[in-house]
Amino acid sequence: MWSEPTWAGFQLRSKTYLQSKMKETSAPPLFELLWFEVFSGTPEELHHVSKSKKSFASRALAKYGSDVPPLFVVTLIVPGTPVVAGVQYFARTRDAPQSEANALWQRFLKSDDAFRKERLKLVPTVHDGPWLVRKSVGAKPLIIAKALETSFYQTPAYLEVVVDICSDRIAKHVTALCRSHSTRLTVDVGYVIEDFVAPDNLKPTPSPVKSWKTQADNCTTQEPKLRKLWSQPDWMQFKLRSKTYLQNKIKETGAPPLWFESFRGTHEELMHVCSSKKSFASKALAKFGNDMPQLFVVTLIIPGSPLVATVQYFARTKSSGSEDPTEAEKLWERFLDADDAFRSSRFKLIPTIVDGPWIIRKSVGTTPCIIGKAIKTTYFKGPNYLEVHVDISSDTVAKHITSLCRSQSTHFTVDMGFVIEGQSEEELPEALLGCVQYARMDCLLATAIAP
Repeated sequence: MWSEPTWAGFQLRSKTYLQSKMKETSAPPLFELLWFEVFSGTPEELHHVSKSKKSFASRALAKYGSDVPPLFVVTLIVPGTPVVAGVQYFARTRDAPQSEANALWQRFLKSDDAFRKERLKLVPTVHDGPWLVRKSVGAKPLIIAKALETSFYQTPAYLEVVVDICSDRIAKHVTALCRSHSTRLTVDVGYVIEDFVAPDNLKPTPSPVKSWKTQADNCTTQEPKLRKLWSQPDWMQFKLRSKTYLQNKIKETGAPPLWFESFRGTHEELMHVCSSKKSFASKALAKFGNDMPQLFVVTLIIPGSPLVATVQYFARTKSSGSEDPTEAEKLWERFLDADDAFRSSRFKLIPTIVDGPWIIRKSVGTTPCIIGKAIKTTYFKGPNYLEVHVDISSDTVAKHITSLCRSQSTHFTVDMGFVIEGQSEEELPEALLGCVQYARMDCLLATAIAP
């Protein structure tokens, strides 16, 4: 039922993380997993389990006294009937190195609860189980106390952290889902003390690219309320496959967006939006003709009432003609000329919920997804554009998650990056096709596409 997972499977902040945003395989942990036990009772009874005579901590101290190594105890109070506490006991390894992490642990041990709450981080990974559970739990590290009531109990022999999942309505909802499927899932949970030191420079200055955005702004107008909803996010936060990904699985911050910038229109459902006279593509082509750059268009059909389509327009940025094509540029040309089967096997979405309810962040997750594997995807190619039509209403699970997101759409901000997946060394490193940020999307602002 329980065991210690392979610690090398956890990706943690590297020495240069604040400059490069690069994570790396974890070093051996400071603590090893000793024991796990489950108790039932009221939330009050389940606080400070280690002091109970029934606990592993009390029994170990009674038998071995001062020979018991320092314990780190994490108690997760799980709502339901009955309320239960899963208690994990970790023992300080005797040969722990004198590292930055060790020094940070000593600081954590001596600090007040305020410091501990802002640093203790949970790193979850659901290995096996229903898709909805994997998406709800996600794999994004979480500062526990930002979402859940967290208490600390310290004695010379141990430090116990009590996390009361009952304290948050959304967390209770996700946990109820997990508990109903608990006998069918396998989950790894890692605990980390987050560290940060302000660097001299957080990000390199991106290379300049020639933009067509000024022309686009002059091509058509948009309701101010709608215009405020979308923008181009910081492309530096998207993690893409590096040149050596196939050997070391390392991802790195992307180069500047390949040759696209963000433009978006909102419409009622319509296949092949670019063919409509109301679309941005048609207006731009009518005004600029062959001077219009190549467009990459992503149309997402969002189920609900009314059914709407969000349409993102990306324009190819002009690079110097003297430069040799990059691996990503060569892959784009192949993608452009390929059949739909190839396109659907490579077109990847990278989502990030920047701000919003906890349940939305957990349901959407941050794991890159090959869209065509789960959702019906259609492609329309014109002389000056390629439109990807993604019908979210075609998949039951996707409809469920999108329905949740739509009900909360005015309360969250999401970044989406689009990538063609590189699957060989000749196709790496990856580069963004384009990225868009939706801030508190209001589906009621959708314009009727019909004449």
